[in-house]
Amino acid sequence: MRVSTKILLALTVVMALHTLLDYGVHRFVVLPGYLAQEEAQARKDMVRCLEALGREIHHLDVFTNDWAAWDDTVRFVKDRNEAYVRSNLEERP
Repeated sequence: MRVSTKILLALTVVMALHTLLDYGVHRFVVLPGYLAQEEAQARKDMVRCLEALGREIHHLDVFTNDWAAWDDTVRFVKDRNEAYVRSNLEERP
């Protein structure tokens, strides 16, 4: 076997080992860290989304409750309902 063939074979083996070692380090050391970090970030973002939805629901509840309070008054203006007078306009002791 010639020297140049031996060198080429040695370089090929070294490159193959380097490639396998590089793949192993990335696959079993680096990738799990990235996956854990990505999952933690996704969980944090999900909590933020749920909190934002909760705030929106609260604001909608306050807004619609304020408007709903006027439903009885609008109905009273239309039909002069005595139940409205008793429950809202009479003096209470």
